[in-house]
Amino acid sequence: MAKDYNRFIFTGRLGRDPEERQAGSAKVATFSVACNRMAKGETVTDWFNVTAWDKTAELALTYLRKGSRVQIEGSVQLRKYTDKDGNNREATEIVARDFMMLDSKPTAQAAPQADNDDTLPF
Repeated sequence: MAKDYNRFIFTGRLGRDPEERQAGSAKVATFSVACNRMAKGETVTDWFNVTAWDKTAELALTYLRKGSRVQIEGSVQLRKYTDKDGNNREATEIVARDFMMLDSKPTAQAAPQADNDDTLPF
């Protein structure tokens, strides 16, 4: 029997800074990514809600900022829940397994700082 396959890869720009929260002992980062596509000769923007967990969440919180261009690799998840008014709702989100920063250079905020050490070989 064949296994099911749920993999989603896309590129876009962050619409907001990642937000941090805790889920038990796990760190979670949530953010939205805008991805443009052409439809009937016009550019249409699709917004994807992305959730990253643990180490991927830590990296997203450290390096990603609003406007960052990224490639996200993960799976599509449909979550069902009941809102505060008792209505049944569904939310589609991308659970990120990995991401790649696509900006030509990191922003000053996100750039790692090198120590000023004379023992470095370069």
